[in-house]
Amino acid sequence: MLARCTSAAIVGVEACPVVVEADLGPGLPAFQIVGLPDTAVQESRERIRSALRNSGQRPLVSRLTVNLAPAALRKQGPSFDLPMALALQAAAGRIPLTWLEGLWATGELGLDGSLRPVRGVLAMAEAAQAAGARHLLVPKANGNEAAQIDGLSVLAAADLNEAQDQLNNPQVHPAPDQGRFVGTVDEFRFDLRDLQGQSHGRRALEIAAAGGHHMLLVGPPGCGKSVLARCLPDLLPPLSMEEALAVRRVHSVAFAQPEAGLRSQRPFRAPHHSCTPAALVGGGSPHPVPGEISLAHHGVLFLDELPEFGRHCLDHLREPLEQGAIDIARAGQRLRFPCQFQLVAAANPCPCGWWGDPVHSCSCGDAVRRRYWRQVSGPLLDRIDLHVPVRRLSPTEVSRPVAAETTVQVQQRLVVSRQNTSQRFGRQLFDNRLLDGRQLRLCSPLSAAARDLLDRLADRLGLSMRSLDRLMRVARTIADLANSERIEAEHLAEAATYRGCDLDVT
Repeated sequence: MLARCTSAAIVGVEACPVVVEADLGPGLPAFQIVGLPDTAVQESRERIRSALRNSGQRPLVSRLTVNLAPAALRKQGPSFDLPMALALQAAAGRIPLTWLEGLWATGELGLDGSLRPVRGVLAMAEAAQAAGARHLLVPKANGNEAAQIDGLSVLAAADLNEAQDQLNNPQVHPAPDQGRFVGTVDEFRFDLRDLQGQSHGRRALEIAAAGGHHMLLVGPPGCGKSVLARCLPDLLPPLSMEEALAVRRVHSVAFAQPEAGLRSQRPFRAPHHSCTPAALVGGGSPHPVPGEISLAHHGVLFLDELPEFGRHCLDHLREPLEQGAIDIARAGQRLRFPCQFQLVAAANPCPCGWWGDPVHSCSCGDAVRRRYWRQVSGPLLDRIDLHVPVRRLSPTEVSRPVAAETTVQVQQRLVVSRQNTSQRFGRQLFDNRLLDGRQLRLCSPLSAAARDLLDRLADRLGLSMRSLDRLMRVARTIADLANSERIEAEHLAEAATYRGCDLDVT
């Protein structure tokens, strides 16, 4: 007898339907899996045999053949354990074939018959809904994740016997309470009031949050660069439902059991400088997975000690910074991972960290400093909108702190700026960083004084066309913060102060 059950293979961050066909035929007992399975799928034979036996089911003594169609698509991971077991049970006549009609299933089987969570359930739930599936059967640990998709009937089971009971008497897993997805966050992990001084860095942080601009912080050790960077997620607008699902989709593919519920706060990723290019941008062999830049999708990627990452690793960021996605090409497949992130980088001015400090003397020579900054290529620095020097506070500033604005106060000011941007483009959550050349010219009228200043800056700094556009985007954000429709000379002059740090340190 032949039985079929539908599952899915994860390709990038998308789910491709896979039909699991099971056949019990005459001949010596054997268990064969075909359809381009990887090692983990081939090992399903032993997991299924043990799970059936330890669940009180009779062993299948026959010639078992399982086909995973389409055969040209490589199958990976243990997520096909449950659909294969159900298809084999139906082929043996132990469960009705009607139970598998319109059913999508996924799950890893333990030797005791328990169901363990798998990756990519959210993408599979979206594919099942689009295909008009009657039910989606998942491990209980993945139930809340699958139920995030409206209009999909989700069944969740803890083990193989419960999975069969669910098919016999479906009990739809309740959808998560959408009230848990909140638009604001009351408690901040880092608050700007805890950071003394650094008025220039605070202003740059506000501009970065208002326009979605990438930022580089350069200063001696202990001056507050990391604290500034970690304050940024709380200044950004909360994730919309669509963005939260996009973030969860990537994390679902990367982790078998991502954190429960949808987050309203934007992700913050801070990889160590020893990470490999594949860990940073995604990849791996034989099955590429999302990297840190994709895990920071719709959020912040913080690269501390930027020159320590190495030039080869950092140069992989050029395309993602421009396109918001990265293509991973391997033999026989090409995957695209989303990575629309906001970059915040921090670095010391030299290897010892004290170049330019009025108190500590620098032990690095010019050649050592140039070699240190040569790890960061010019084209990458050119893609970073804000280059911000951060100075070390004096003992007087440390001992006599001045009352500073809180994160909530800065947030309230940013709301007005974002409203100006939204009204200009007729859409919510649009960053000035994403403006193309045509949009930039249409929405950024210059005063006569600002136009003269722009000509002088272009000649004096030798700006490339990309640098000139980035200067204009930052000026547009500063004008929005000032509630000005037109870019004035003072807006352009302030924007220019954030373009000289790379020239000084290199």
